[in-house]
Amino acid sequence: MSPLGCRAALLALALSACASQLEPEAVRWTAAASATVETASAGPDVALGREIATRVCSRCHALEGEGPSPHPAAPAFPLLARRLPGDVLLPRLEEGIRASHPDMPEVRLAPAEIDSFLAFWSTL
Repeated sequence: MSPLGCRAALLALALSACASQLEPEAVRWTAAASATVETASAGPDVALGREIATRVCSRCHALEGEGPSPHPAAPAFPLLARRLPGDVLLPRLEEGIRASHPDMPEVRLAPAEIDSFLAFWSTL
């Protein structure tokens, strides 16, 4: 399996865990490997970025409007996007978003997912 395929498979496994239950341990997710390969060749995909945000983040964060979010302490994404531009978020996504509190899992995305996530982030 190619390195990109391996990363995609690992990310898919991790993010699926996040969708079912938040845990303090690291959670990793990715889109299906075929979507990753497609996105890598076609460039960032806003729809895929929104799908990633929905699967990984919407359990706690409101993705639209200013809230309230499902988790009372989680800021809505549009508010976060105003405070955290994509160029500042990029290195954090590349390293993996680390839990800043016990309810938030660590999230790691493959490069194609990061690009698509940031394409979605830029629409907020």
